[in-house]
Amino acid sequence: MKTWWTGQKLCVGVLSSAVFLVLALQQVEWARTIATLRDVDWGWVCLGIGAAVATIVTFAFRWRLLLSRTTDISVQNTFSYIMIGYLTNIIFPLRVGEVARAVLLGKRHGIRASVIFGSVVLERTLDVLTILMVAAGVSFLMDIPPAVRAGMILFAAAGLAALLTLLFLARSGSCVLSRIAGFSGFASSVLAERLAVFVGRFAEGLSTLRNGRELWSALCLSAVAWGIAGTGTICYIAAFHLRAPWYAGFFLLAVTNLGSAIPSSPGFIGVYHYLAVMALSVWIPDRSEALAYAIGTHGISMITHVLIACLCLAREGIALQSIGVTGQPVQEPTVSQEKDGRSLLISRASLTDRHP
Repeated sequence: MKTWWTGQKLCVGVLSSAVFLVLALQQVEWARTIATLRDVDWGWVCLGIGAAVATIVTFAFRWRLLLSRTTDISVQNTFSYIMIGYLTNIIFPLRVGEVARAVLLGKRHGIRASVIFGSVVLERTLDVLTILMVAAGVSFLMDIPPAVRAGMILFAAAGLAALLTLLFLARSGSCVLSRIAGFSGFASSVLAERLAVFVGRFAEGLSTLRNGRELWSALCLSAVAWGIAGTGTICYIAAFHLRAPWYAGFFLLAVTNLGSAIPSSPGFIGVYHYLAVMALSVWIPDRSEALAYAIGTHGISMITHVLIACLCLAREGIALQSIGVTGQPVQEPTVSQEKDGRSLLISRASLTDRHP
């Protein structure tokens, strides 16, 4: 059943990529697209690549901050595993990169993957909210297309709901665990205990939410990272000689990143190209030039990520073949593997007793 469901999701992703790729290629004059690609300014491209790398370095600092109450890990390590996660998303379907970096980092440093995964979910929530703030700022400078505005409202609702849920787990963990442990009368005792262990460790990865200073630092790092990313997008627009205002880079950044929630094949092929062309169409009516930007920036991003990720794999001593199995569920210990039954499970996972 699991293999069947995985295959179904893969088919949906591939079909979605194919549909969006066909849409992106509509009304394109390939001679103009090729000419735009040949005329690219590599100086601006290098600046864009530098901004992309600086963005990931900032993400690495932020992830280290989110994990600081769980483990002492270097920025070099967090950077490496972020890049390995990107590589996983490029190679494998279903975007298992976030799970891959959590599992690999956990195995290498002796940390429960569920704890790390809590910090990863918090990362993604902060990213969505930061991108929405960027898009809200851009809305004062331009008229946001109705479809994009509707998507922003949807993501804002989902992002706020996710943040409130994470805040509740971080600050009321012991209450949640007690309720889960009480579910044994309705479901399997072992299942309830396993769920309690997972939730407790997941909430441990949200410890930043219990410290105002650390949360503020994480928000600032998120703003800096996406500010650098937007600047990099502006550099890429300049590299392809597209006549668009400076804030077009931030609008394009918001559309393509929020649109990454759309199912696609590995590497975000097709969906990225269509979203980039549609976002640029506000200023660039020539779809041929906009497609050249989409093809060029996608290729540059893929090559950059793969090269850096391979260096990170070598640095961490991880074989590429080992990444393929990291999307498997992480086996968490049951209560029978703990020392003192359910009371120990709840007391160990209790979060309210931990003070900043």
